[in-house]
Amino acid sequence: MNKLIPPKGDGDDDEEGSPYTFCELMSDLVQLKITSAPQTPRPTEQADVHDQVTVSIRCYQSGGSPDNPLFEEKSATYIVGDAEVPPGLELGFRFIRKSERGVLRVKSKFAYGAAGLSDRGVAPDADLEFEVLLEDIVRSGDFKLEEKIKVALRKKELGNAEFKRKEYKKALRLYSAAATTAVEELNALTDADGTDEEEEDGLVWGEVRAVAVACTNNVARVLFKMNEWAKARDACVESLKIDGDTVSTYLVCCNICISMAEFEEAEMAIVEAGKMCESEKDLAELARLTKLLKRRKKEYKKERKEMWTRGLGGGGGGAKKASRGGTSADEKKIKIVNGNPNLEADEDKEENRTMMMWLLSLVAAILVVGVSIKLADG
Repeated sequence: MNKLIPPKGDGDDDEEGSPYTFCELMSDLVQLKITSAPQTPRPTEQADVHDQVTVSIRCYQSGGSPDNPLFEEKSATYIVGDAEVPPGLELGFRFIRKSERGVLRVKSKFAYGAAGLSDRGVAPDADLEFEVLLEDIVRSGDFKLEEKIKVALRKKELGNAEFKRKEYKKALRLYSAAATTAVEELNALTDADGTDEEEEDGLVWGEVRAVAVACTNNVARVLFKMNEWAKARDACVESLKIDGDTVSTYLVCCNICISMAEFEEAEMAIVEAGKMCESEKDLAELARLTKLLKRRKKEYKKERKEMWTRGLGGGGGGAKKASRGGTSADEKKIKIVNGNPNLEADEDKEENRTMMMWLLSLVAAILVVGVSIKLADG
């Protein structure tokens, strides 16, 4: 088997092997054969990390027929190095040159692995072949605003697919990358007053802001699914800083605050969301969260009561106390998910108050016993 190394840009075939036969990119795990008609010299333009490639892909079972593909993609765009596709396929993007067509043989380890890809008919541990036509390359430094936002939306869509498959770590990586891109472009468009509404590359500031909010909210959602509640709340804070008038952000915030037993903040989020809910979906979610909050508050109160009634062995500060911080008019929206800066002090006060009540009860019990003994002696 020949080994194909990256070209030096002169367009000549590599001396270690012809690209028109199967060559090793990574031992026998990833192999590539250029199937385009041989050209002299070969095209020289080749994608690098962070470049955007436009490709058409046909995937089929290894040894199967290209005429019976598992799935196809037409003129799809990907960023090399962002792990939007299996590693074997992404590696091939760097070796197939612009306007060339090639076939990649990829072992399962560098394809879709043990999980497979059920929604596209890829079985677990399947070895695959990919027919790839590399249509275009856009250098990372040449991206325009509209292209960057398209990249962010693409990552968001890929993150949604991973989220549905419960691949939360992969979804988080994609959502985070999308959010970072959108927020950076929003900041670049925003002037010193934060009011730039100028149109640029077909997009206005408000549209870019909407993408930034949606991607940041998705970061919060996936962190919530991963039980990273504090980080999820931080993501909500960032989303509210971008736009404090988005109903979906408040609904996400409420869910997180309920899980963290921050009931006051959850109630505030419900109130704010209620002012903006219009769609049936949002209204249904608001109703669900309202019922959930009521139930969790009741359960929390019961848990606290049971701890107290356990008597001498119980009273301490084992239970988590909901924050009770107030909010100013300027900080109201951020406060909903930002928590109480004096929460630790409040918890200490509550624990001290509980301990004091326990000591008073103990003293009272001792006094009662003492009086009883005196009466008995008398």
